[in-house]
Amino acid sequence: MLKTLNIDILWLRNRYKVLETCT
Repeated sequence: MLKTLNIDILWLRNRYKVLETCT
């Protein structure tokens, strides 16, 4: 469960970074 949560956070952060760069 912890591992999945960690990956989820990483994915969200990655997505956020991409959105920031696009804007």
